[in-house]
Amino acid sequence: MLSPFLNFHRPCLFPTRFLDAEGRTRTRYRYEDTMTPFEKLKSLPEAEQYLKPGLTFRQLEARVNAQTDLEAAVARNQARTRLFALIDRESGPPPPAKRLSPLRQPPCSRRRRSHRPRQPPAASGYP
Repeated sequence: MLSPFLNFHRPCLFPTRFLDAEGRTRTRYRYEDTMTPFEKLKSLPEAEQYLKPGLTFRQLEARVNAQTDLEAAVARNQARTRLFALIDRESGPPPPAKRLSPLRQPPCSRRRRSHRPRQPPAASGYP
């Protein structure tokens, strides 16, 4: 299973397709069609045929109810943090950053200048 959070706790928008007056297929994502992938699976006709042999919806419901949505999200974030820490440890420290002179900085780091010429200050009325 990819992730209990993704399959059982994260809401997704599922499309509703219909034909418009001109015969084109239109797609709408309505709030009423928001559900988790597990809820969408249960809503399919004869959904039991898509389960692995020996697995029941009752067993899956027990997994869903074992954690709240927030607990599942926190567990996923902690697992992801541990995974990236492991990757960072194994890959070693990053190479030192190459320093560029101020004139060779990428264009996004330099101050943007207006392409319009500056207007002279307005006359204040003093000679």
